[in-house]
Amino acid sequence: IYIAAYVWMTGYGNFYLYVRKPGSFSTGRLAHMLFRLNFLGFCMCVLMNNEYMLYYICAMHTLFTMFVMVALYIRQDLNPS
Repeated sequence: IYIAAYVWMTGYGNFYLYVRKPGSFSTGRLAHMLFRLNFLGFCMCVLMNNEYMLYYICAMHTLFTMFVMVALYIRQDLNPS
């Protein structure tokens, strides 16, 4: 239940950011967010010689971050309303 709550809070935070700040759809911001989400998981994979799927939460956050960003980018004109 803790992982589900954490994923929901991350999704809500991303949703709230993109709805309230329409100028947040930039490549730099996306690259920074994806780096932040995946860097530690990748480092742990390499250092501990584990499979990436053991750190599935990183991939799941990346996927749902992209879902939220694409869904809100498609019709940006409706976001503030």
